[in-house]
Amino acid sequence: MQANLSARRENAFAYQKSKVQIGQRLFIAPEDAPDTDAADIVLEHCSVVQIPEAGAQIIVERENGERCAVDIDASNRGLAYFGTIEAVFGPSQFIFLSEHDFWEWWEWELLTVGMCHILFDDDMGSYPTKENIAATRLVYDIVANENLDYQNMSCAGCQYASEKGAPNTPCRKCRRMGDLEDHWQGNVSRREWLMRQMDKETGASE
Repeated sequence: MQANLSARRENAFAYQKSKVQIGQRLFIAPEDAPDTDAADIVLEHCSVVQIPEAGAQIIVERENGERCAVDIDASNRGLAYFGTIEAVFGPSQFIFLSEHDFWEWWEWELLTVGMCHILFDDDMGSYPTKENIAATRLVYDIVANENLDYQNMSCAGCQYASEKGAPNTPCRKCRRMGDLEDHWQGNVSRREWLMRQMDKETGASE
């Protein structure tokens, strides 16, 4: 079993290494990139100089001539970053195959920090207000259930659209037909928030 795990790890690193070649230019992010405005970020260029057949590293040469080992991250084939350069002091530096990959990673860093601030900050997010509950349901559904099929939250429904002359055809997987008020549905295997038909007179769920 240990041999199988080792083989899988080597295969994962080999796959990542297949994305680079000798002389290829890579991009190193500043250590403080997530805390820096986009206009002030300057990516450092480096070039690949060695690609060992085995192991979890490649060697790159930085602009100042220094050669560094890059620790390849093969935990997931879809990661935005390629690997990291470990520092003796301070945080590791992330290294990318393209500028586009860096900006996706930078956006992810900002968005995740922003979501944590909204959901868990002492000033607001730690309180179970109706707004925070709604936001948490959406974030949970997207992350845990991989549900990205959301319409615009201000959708008025097909009845309204029909009254305005639009075809009364629901969108794919529409969750807002009729008088439905709760538009979030969790995974069947977990506690489920079902769409509810609100009683117009009592306001109670049917």
